[in-house]
Amino acid sequence: MDSKKMGLRVRYDKEVQTEVRNDCVQFINWIRKKMSFPIRVTIYIKSDYLIKTRITKELVPAVYWAPNSLENEPHIRVATGDYAESLQKYGYYDTIASIFDSIAHELIHYKQWLVNPTFKNGEREANRKAKEIVTEYLDYLDELYDNKAEELGNIIDAYSLSELLNLFEKCNFYTGEKIVRSLSDFTEFNEAKKFLIEQTGNSDGGIRAAAIMSLSNFKKDETTNEVCLKCLYDDDEYVRMRAVEAACDLCNIEVIPHLVKMLDDKNELIRGYSAISLGSLGNLDTILILEEVLKREKRNATKLRISVGLYKLGKAEYFNVIVKYLKSKSLNVRLAASWYLSDLSDKNNIDICIEQIKLAILKEKSDEVRNSMIKDLNYLDKYKEDLKLKV
Repeated sequence: MDSKKMGLRVRYDKEVQTEVRNDCVQFINWIRKKMSFPIRVTIYIKSDYLIKTRITKELVPAVYWAPNSLENEPHIRVATGDYAESLQKYGYYDTIASIFDSIAHELIHYKQWLVNPTFKNGEREANRKAKEIVTEYLDYLDELYDNKAEELGNIIDAYSLSELLNLFEKCNFYTGEKIVRSLSDFTEFNEAKKFLIEQTGNSDGGIRAAAIMSLSNFKKDETTNEVCLKCLYDDDEYVRMRAVEAACDLCNIEVIPHLVKMLDDKNELIRGYSAISLGSLGNLDTILILEEVLKREKRNATKLRISVGLYKLGKAEYFNVIVKYLKSKSLNVRLAASWYLSDLSDKNNIDICIEQIKLAILKEKSDEVRNSMIKDLNYLDKYKEDLKLKV
């Protein structure tokens, strides 16, 4: 067989959008590594909305044409004209996957034709195998994009920011959330702040929550105040939790009555983080409110955090209450108590923080909690050394 007639060739209409062409080039290059093409087949990527079949005159998204003999070359036509509308309606991931599915589907027909040029009933196999191919490719892309996001997130400059924002438009929600979290370090870039504010309205709760937490590292203003207040009333508990946690960094004092309201939320951590944010805001009028809430609170996870909030407001007697929770029956409460002690440490209490965490480590039975406490202790040891250097 003439080697010049082997392989997979692709032709693009001039009107095909650049991003569609680029994505198809990447997909087809990957296909070339997975499939062999002993007889040359040409794929025409068309700007049409639909393709008209030669025999039935039906309008379809893609079509495979082949002669009844292996002596002649087959070809495939794929429509991409509805890309912009589909992108708006279904999002990037589903839109580009649909185009890939059309390409893969017709290539399965090509494989069927190689075995039997007169075979006509391979739709079920083509549907199944096309989905398998596209799933495998999207998994490959997910890993590729995830690694790239991690690499770019470690380089804080304008180029990396631009690449991360472009990548966000193409990746899945998991990688998208990673990108949003990484932007917490891009505090010198207004474009990053604007993007994060936009993502507090994302349809995915994980991304909304990550956006509000990343924003907490940026300088607060009226806009951050507004978006945080909105997120306090989000339908997603996790978003509300992150919003009350970040409220002290993103909001002005008008958030206080909203945080007081959140002290009655059904989620124990939302109640607890609300108390900590109230403590960080430093309004002494909230001391009586927190002490009253503490009296009726039943959950130790919340009691711990209310005590942290009160300590932040100058109620020094709550330090010993926080220490007490190092002995809680709850693994999560013990873990949190250790972290809060390291976070609240200063030159006046650092020695007792170190002593109490050391004692807790000796008695701790959970490897997870012990390892976390050891990290807190290492932080305190380093902090103590830094304090000595400053003297």
